[in-house]
Amino acid sequence: MKILHLIPSLDYCGAAAQLGLLSKHLPQSHAMHVCCLGGEGPWAQRLRQQGRSVDCLNWTRVCDPTPPWKLHRLLKSLAPDVIHAWGVPALRALGLIGRRWLPRTLVSQPLPHRRKQMGPLDRWLLRRVRAVVASSQAEAALCHEVGVRNRHLVVVPPGVEVVEFNRKRADSQNESILCIGALEARKGFRDAIWAFDILHYVFGDARLLLVGDGPQRADLHRFADGLEMSDHVDFLGWRDDVPELLHDADVCWAPTVACTSRQVVLESMAAGCPVVAADRPDLRELILEGQTGFLVPAGDKVAICKRTRSLFRNPALARQIGEAARAHVAHHFAPATFAQRWTDQYAATPPHPPLAKGG
Repeated sequence: MKILHLIPSLDYCGAAAQLGLLSKHLPQSHAMHVCCLGGEGPWAQRLRQQGRSVDCLNWTRVCDPTPPWKLHRLLKSLAPDVIHAWGVPALRALGLIGRRWLPRTLVSQPLPHRRKQMGPLDRWLLRRVRAVVASSQAEAALCHEVGVRNRHLVVVPPGVEVVEFNRKRADSQNESILCIGALEARKGFRDAIWAFDILHYVFGDARLLLVGDGPQRADLHRFADGLEMSDHVDFLGWRDDVPELLHDADVCWAPTVACTSRQVVLESMAAGCPVVAADRPDLRELILEGQTGFLVPAGDKVAICKRTRSLFRNPALARQIGEAARAHVAHHFAPATFAQRWTDQYAATPPHPPLAKGG
């Protein structure tokens, strides 16, 4: 079976990480080709090292005719049995090439970052693909809420690898908090810096590490400076050693104000790093409150501090939460199970369904 994965970006993001995991564990009988709408990203080289073919269209301008032409040529030459579109931007690109390919298409991450960005054209496209695949029951419910109608709406939970590392010594005196993701307003990192300022009065040696980059970086720098926290908040940019950072951190915060951070929470749990996250419906499906992590009301900086303080002051509790989190994701989000669920979805797509005329 030939599968074309159409993805907007191969930079550090949840979609690229899930694609990399799927590539690693997908049966060899599935010939997998990756086409990225953007430019070369860190995941492009990793996929090539796994033996996958990767094309990057460098599609930066809407009016540029070259990337659509390249995509059209790729579809014609490859003639994939299944097209996996990772997100609405990928689906829009496919729709621009021609609706004739939609019956072979599965769409994951079917909602844009802001629901108000979904227009009538997006809903029209989603009604005509082979299947819409949500990563959680909460995402499936949101699809219904915004008017996504497809008789094949299914849920395939994400996957994560649990890698063995030695955790930082419980008696370490320098507590560290990790936040990971694009520096965008929806990630809630401004609230994280504000909460850290409160927590710092009690734990003066603690550090907040922000891993990622994005449009809010300068604003977050200024905010930290205004709170006189710049000496205690480290902006690390994008890093290749996130698993190692998670294994060394005492706590990971996910203070998201939108439907984001699932990948970060999963990787933190897999690393045995206790998570304090915003109580969002999608994260509620990952974290068992008080057992595998903590959920606090979104934007509640005091609640974040209280939960983190309890973990700092009780290393045994932190260790218990971390170990329970690792066991939970190893059982429910194992890569082999994740790959098998997608294999089943690809198999459910009839090979070479008739192409629609026109488009």
